[in-house]
Amino acid sequence: KNQKIQTSLIFDSATNIGGMKENQDDSFVWRHDASNSVVIGVFDGHGRDVGKLAAVHAKAHIVEWLDKNFDRLLSNPSETFKSLFEETHSSILQAFKKHLTSKGWTVKETGGYLIKRRSMSNPWTCAHGGTTCSIIVILGKNRIITANVGDSTGLISCKNRNINKNELLQLSLWPESGGIIEECNENDKNKKSNCENKEIGKNALIITADHSPESIREFYRLRNSHPYPREPILPHLSIVYDSPNANKMKCQLVFQFNENGEPFVTGNGAYFKNVRKEWASLVATPMRARFQDALAFTRSLGDFHLQCYGVSHVPDVHFLDLENVFYKNEESSVIEGKNEMVSCIVLCSDGVWDNWQWDEVVLFFMDSFRINEVYKSGNCSNIVKEFMSENMRRSQNNFGYQADNATAV
Repeated sequence: KNQKIQTSLIFDSATNIGGMKENQDDSFVWRHDASNSVVIGVFDGHGRDVGKLAAVHAKAHIVEWLDKNFDRLLSNPSETFKSLFEETHSSILQAFKKHLTSKGWTVKETGGYLIKRRSMSNPWTCAHGGTTCSIIVILGKNRIITANVGDSTGLISCKNRNINKNELLQLSLWPESGGIIEECNENDKNKKSNCENKEIGKNALIITADHSPESIREFYRLRNSHPYPREPILPHLSIVYDSPNANKMKCQLVFQFNENGEPFVTGNGAYFKNVRKEWASLVATPMRARFQDALAFTRSLGDFHLQCYGVSHVPDVHFLDLENVFYKNEESSVIEGKNEMVSCIVLCSDGVWDNWQWDEVVLFFMDSFRINEVYKSGNCSNIVKEFMSENMRRSQNNFGYQADNATAV
């Protein structure tokens, strides 16, 4: 137990366009041989004109940054990630402007966001779009650092090792990041949706932060950073349950207040967004906004108009020490004839997660037969292909021709 663990990393990735006209997802795997580290990232772009550009540009900017500045992550990961996301967010604005101009639009920056029009006789419209960004750093092969905005979720599972949410340390404690993720009582209706880093059984843990509009922590962050001018008990953004047949201003509210003035989640959704029966919810610009816009999560890169009202590009950053996980107990190994421990990190866009229960993904990748096959072959490409093939089958069954882009690392 006093010796450092020796870790072998085997990884692969895959993506699928689903039923969409364009695949706006992107991902990367980046190695730093000097420190035996690996960085993986997933981006889920959105927006008809610039969604794909947002994801592609964010990926390219971050990979280029890693090539030049990775050592900065070793000394101060939280502040470094905060700075990196700020730089990437700003860079996306310039990329949007250049791209739209090249397509014949007249583009103008106003109030921190972009507006565009084809000619003097046309009205100005807003340039909508952005991307999720979830980064996982496997540092020195025995520590994990995650940083994310949006709903591209990361999960770690361990074979024959228990892992709980207390081992995931929050590093992002800036006020603009929402403060501390508080512990919650599962029986407390007012705080139930604040259990962001959920245990998935005893052997797995979500290692990215929840930026759902149903997050009470995000409600407080939105209200503190951008309160509604006429009623500061509310955030400036409307937080509503989506309805396919209603104006966003007429949708059911996600939050109401109890007798003590504390917000709680109403659960009055119109339809489920995934097989885990989580309600489809949105943050939307207020009624008097110059342009109407909405988003299915509270943080992103890009989405410059929405960021004027409270959507944030500041990431949540977390840390996990794998040595604490691996050496916590000593059970038999799953690998035939080998005294080794196995864990799997799965980072995916919502086009994957919408089709699975959390524990189903754990069972898939922690299957003893699959683990042994990966160990014997030295790669996991066949397992990833099998997983994505099954995801496509589920997605077509669940969503038909509206099956979303799906990406997994």
